Amino acid sequence: MLLAFTFEYERESRLSLPMGEDVLRVLDADGVRLRDLPARSGVSKEGIAAAVGFLGRKGYAVSGPDPSGRGKVVRLTPAGVAARSEHLRLLDAVERRWRARLDADLDRLRDALLTDERLALGLRPYPDGWRDRNPYRARTLAVLDDPAANLPRYPMVLHRGGYPDGS
Repeated sequence: MLLAFTFEYERESRLSLPMGEDVLRVLDADGVRLRDLPARSGVSKEGIAAAVGFLGRKGYAVSGPDPSGRGKVVRLTPAGVAARSEHLRLLDAVERRWRARLDADLDRLRDALLTDERLALGLRPYPDGWRDRNPYRARTLAVLDDPAANLPRYPMVLHRGGYPDGS
């Protein structure tokens, strides 16, 4: 079902659904610290680097030094602000069409994906495993505590994973 939803969205969009849901959604014209983006989006640092680079090359975002003097800030350009608005509009339109077809089944599907205990089985840190070490432990525990707030909105797949085991 996710793939069908994605196809419907991407037939009308210039940007991919993962780009819109995972990255554009958490950026704005005022700027967001680059180091905050993985926690805000649920996407690995490597995924964020790839996405920010793509958005920069396409003219949707710019990055520069953080005014605080520490790190970088990513800002949406006017084209990026327009793309973010278009993403939100299109996502709402596709979701309304799906809701008209599926009604309450859409909510049941979404809830099942985020609250099913099986989601957490592979994430529970085992002693001395990489998920039990920093910086991964805090992110893992955050996902286990509240998957909806801490997972990406859409799976973002890179040429390799963003964590030591490639996940």
